Amino acid sequence: MGFVVIGAVTPELVTPVMTELAGGDTALSTTALVIIGVGSLGFVPAVVTVLAGGVTAPTLPIVEQLVVAVVAPMLLAVGLRARWPERVSAYGAHYPAVSATIVVLIIGGVTAANAAVIRSNLGLLGSVIAGVVALNGLGYGVGFLVSHRAERATRIASVLSVGMRDFAVTAALVIVAGLPTITSLPAVVIGVVEITTSAGLAKWYDRTE
Repeated sequence: MGFVVIGAVTPELVTPVMTELAGGDTALSTTALVIIGVGSLGFVPAVVTVLAGGVTAPTLPIVEQLVVAVVAPMLLAVGLRARWPERVSAYGAHYPAVSATIVVLIIGGVTAANAAVIRSNLGLLGSVIAGVVALNGLGYGVGFLVSHRAERATRIASVLSVGMRDFAVTAALVIVAGLPTITSLPAVVIGVVEITTSAGLAKWYDRTE
């Protein structure tokens, strides 16, 4: 269930930031994030219902959480940047630090909730890590394949937008759905993995520009 939700949710909300650091098309990355975020209101519940393997997940709470955690913040951010571009851009250097702090808090909180299960079953953690690395790598690969003939900036935006999944929203959705906390373990692991790999990609793209 945790992997199903990860595959269905929006790109990570910091994807435009990573795209900008990598020298990619930030406008395209932001547009994709907004469009996918709005579309996720119908897509995520449908995918969870079809692919969750018999797990019952309430649709309305999932939609409500998507509105609160994804759609509303994105629309607010886009609106503020459009209304006061210079004022918002003036604090651009601080946004990655704020995002990183929130990432650490979320990962720490969900990890603490799963600490007992992780300690008692390290093999489970190993298989989750392997699955997450495969999912993250597959996402980057698909993003590259669908845009390999496009301009460099477009390729970067595509690779990061497809490869990065919103782990915080995933964790929130499984909790809102009333599922066991262990369901959020893949979200925690992919949060660590994708932040590391995306930072590496951004650095590599910046060097090869």
